[in-house]
Amino acid sequence: MVRTVVACKNILSYLEQVDTSVSLTIGLILGQTCNGKDYVVHLAKTSIPPPLKLRNISEINDLWVADHAKQATKMLTGGMHVIGVFLVSDKDLLGSSFPLEFKSVISQLNKALSAEYLYGNSECNEKLIMAYCSKTRSVKCKTLDGITSSIKPAEIKFCEDNMKWIKLECKYQLDETYFLEEKSEDMDLREQMNMILKDVNNNLKSSVILYDGELKDEDETLDSIGKKQKNLRSGKIAHTDIERDSKPLTATILQSCNEKFTDICVKNTHLQIKIVGQIMCTIWLNPMISFKMASISIIHDIMRSLSTRLEMHWDSLIEEEHKQDSNSIHEPPRRVMIAIPYSKVTVSDYLFPGEGYEEAKNSVEEILGIKLDGLNNVIQEVEGSVDINAFGTNISQMIEGKIQEDKEHSHTLFIIGSVFALIVLILSIVVHFLIKHL
Repeated sequence: MVRTVVACKNILSYLEQVDTSVSLTIGLILGQTCNGKDYVVHLAKTSIPPPLKLRNISEINDLWVADHAKQATKMLTGGMHVIGVFLVSDKDLLGSSFPLEFKSVISQLNKALSAEYLYGNSECNEKLIMAYCSKTRSVKCKTLDGITSSIKPAEIKFCEDNMKWIKLECKYQLDETYFLEEKSEDMDLREQMNMILKDVNNNLKSSVILYDGELKDEDETLDSIGKKQKNLRSGKIAHTDIERDSKPLTATILQSCNEKFTDICVKNTHLQIKIVGQIMCTIWLNPMISFKMASISIIHDIMRSLSTRLEMHWDSLIEEEHKQDSNSIHEPPRRVMIAIPYSKVTVSDYLFPGEGYEEAKNSVEEILGIKLDGLNNVIQEVEGSVDINAFGTNISQMIEGKIQEDKEHSHTLFIIGSVFALIVLILSIVVHFLIKHL
């Protein structure tokens, strides 16, 4: 069966404008797979370290493509993946035979995207290979199964209009405290972060997700909401279509409350980690995707965003400074959304405190090859700066170094109180003795 690939005309225009006079070009195909079809959203060229030039496919470094795929996936929202690679050359690379180099590239790419909590590989094992020949001005596609290495034909269709996407928004609140045992004092910060990610991931998988306040059938598709509205408003079908396209679908996450205390045990703890905040989730899904896949995409978006931020935060820390201060506040980068040209779909980037939109612009242009003309019009701030005081007095005092002072003050009061109680006890014994012998 021939696999169908759907892309907008601007994708073809991009391929036609690539210069093939000096070298061939390789890059990533970003998009979404739904019901056996691949929907192409964007093509991101893989940068080649200068002054190197790729003259044939045998010179392609698998690690360059794999690392690029991993960095690009961190910017994609849930439901979007690196669905394959594209090549532009003056030769017909997918002619009579299938180059073995492609198998090596796809194998390394799948390995890089299998990182835990990245959710870089979709449920479809097949990756798309798209090759454009500048001489014949033709596009050929094939799919390669990452497990069986089987090669299948694929047909690409370029549509005149932009593809339809349903915008889905969700807020995920985090307010958890983790108590670590005394033996865990040797656990480094990366291990502590992985412990948090594992706990959040388990909580999300056991949660229930409502859409516009309703529990939906898992097999029902997202476009069914618009169809129901059409049936209710038979005289206002056009108005309903516009309203659904402009109004995002709101999701609410209901986490389970575990009230089973059968295995209660008391342990000494040496370290306490409190994670508090809010993750803004914005994803774009094909209307034919089921609510089950929509829920999976939400979970993947939250975990992909959280793990990316914690990894960025870990890389920015100096381990020696962390060990010197037992009480510390860590503020991971906040999320911003950037619109892809010629599409409604947005991608993510993350800014540390003090960074501006210019840093996000540079990252997106470098990794995804998206040229941004402006900043305020295409970059959306979805998460504000952190207000430490809003999360309780203990945290706000910790950043000022007052917790240790309070502990010492409490210890001093305890000693004074004990001495005073001892004096009272001695006086009462003396008075009792005098009364008894008078």
